[in-house]
Amino acid sequence: MNKNDYRRDLFARRHAAPGSIQQASLPPKAALSGLLADHSAPFIISLFTQCQRQRFPLGGRIVKLPRTENMPVLADAEILRNIPILADLPESLLAHIERHLAPWPERGHRLLFFKGDPENFIAFVHRGRVYKTLHEPGGREVILGHTLPGELLGESTLLRAHRRSFTAQLSHDCRISLLHRQHFAPLRANADFMERIYEQLCRHIQQLSDFTESACLYRLEARLARHLLNRVQGKELEVALPESQSILAAMLNVSRPRLNSSLQKMQRDGLIRLHEHGLTIEKLERLRNIADAN
Repeated sequence: MNKNDYRRDLFARRHAAPGSIQQASLPPKAALSGLLADHSAPFIISLFTQCQRQRFPLGGRIVKLPRTENMPVLADAEILRNIPILADLPESLLAHIERHLAPWPERGHRLLFFKGDPENFIAFVHRGRVYKTLHEPGGREVILGHTLPGELLGESTLLRAHRRSFTAQLSHDCRISLLHRQHFAPLRANADFMERIYEQLCRHIQQLSDFTESACLYRLEARLARHLLNRVQGKELEVALPESQSILAAMLNVSRPRLNSSLQKMQRDGLIRLHEHGLTIEKLERLRNIADAN
């Protein structure tokens, strides 16, 4: 078993409920075969349908996604045109993107690609989040960053043909669409679009530098304070948290129990107030002092 096969198997075991194969993610005709695959990993059962096998067997689970040419056109073209990086581009270029865009099935797998996979497409995020992750051999996960709705994932693919430097995982509500390499030429020929790509790449390098600084040089309390402050927008002191504490822990490169302990301590000290969908910062200046005093 190679390294990527091991990671797929590990991911499937960590994210599937015990005794369940998450039938909703399987095509109806594959449900019975999916049950068999769940109990006979790592064997992969081939179904002779009009679908093509994707590179996400994940420990024997069947993952069948429609061929790109059979995917429907993006239902609402305005969703694409509202993406900031595409704003005010020539109509001909937008029409080219719309014509060749391939929506990722809403019941498609939560893994978009693995680290080391070829860079052969970019993705536009319409809803949810795409997490950029790395995994240790033992399964420990670190989230380097995430892509939000209205953003583009994989900008380096437009600049050079290489391999992915991280694994991309989709949130449960994520909706994305893909544009493959064979359709890149008109985008590369547009100077305004490529300037935005370079700006985004520089921004992501800065974000990665900030993550490395926090993860390597700051105590957990300071890392958490920096993370919360970076998500404050304007005068609003409400901070939305990820859908699970495990995701936030991976963002901070810490175990979930340690993160929970730090959050509870901040709440007891009156710095934050936790609620169902996130938290409210109650003492902004004290939180800034914690972030600065490592």
